[in-house]
Amino acid sequence: MIEKDGLICLKSITCNPFAENTYILWDDETKDGVIFDPGCSDTQEEYELSSFILEHKIQLRGVLNTHCHLDHVWGNPFVKETWGVPLYVPKDELPLLRSAKKQGQSFGLLLPDQPEPDIIIQEEGLFEIGSIKLRAIFTPGHAPGEYCFLAEGTGVLLAGDVLFEESIGRTDLPGGNHKTLLLSIREKLFTLPGSTKVYPGHGNPTTIEHEKSYNPFLT
Repeated sequence: MIEKDGLICLKSITCNPFAENTYILWDDETKDGVIFDPGCSDTQEEYELSSFILEHKIQLRGVLNTHCHLDHVWGNPFVKETWGVPLYVPKDELPLLRSAKKQGQSFGLLLPDQPEPDIIIQEEGLFEIGSIKLRAIFTPGHAPGEYCFLAEGTGVLLAGDVLFEESIGRTDLPGGNHKTLLLSIREKLFTLPGSTKVYPGHGNPTTIEHEKSYNPFLT
């Protein structure tokens, strides 16, 4: 199913043993597109991702990691090798990116070597990838350098593992902090319009309004 808000379209593909949501976001007019958190871990998932991009004639302009836990970066090498697009990574997530193989080993999983980022995200604000305008929102707590991304002019928020449907990201991994995560959500995400659609790194989409009312960690 393709979600649409104005000219912005969004497709989610569930990947890897952690059921991570890989997102393709594109401008339906120019066909410029971005991949968020490619988690593809095998040839079937890679085929699903690449065939969708080909079918919809998306011109891929970049790949972004909201944060760098292994399930969100697994497919970085495949995307870089296939499309040759720049990789955007938050500055404080570089240690996690560079330890992705070790993260995998702790779960008995073999991850490929990770490419170094082409562009470092190190501050909040608006930036453009092709015709796509994204607002970077610094939301640490689940991971030390995590960002959420709001598609400017829409109600589409790519939330990584910060906020889920009636839940929040875990904070027991290295670099996690429960109080910091709650502060990030309340001060950065709950100030967005209630109608903002939240697309998390795992599970179903939700809205800011719903989470303000029903999220047991935040009510």
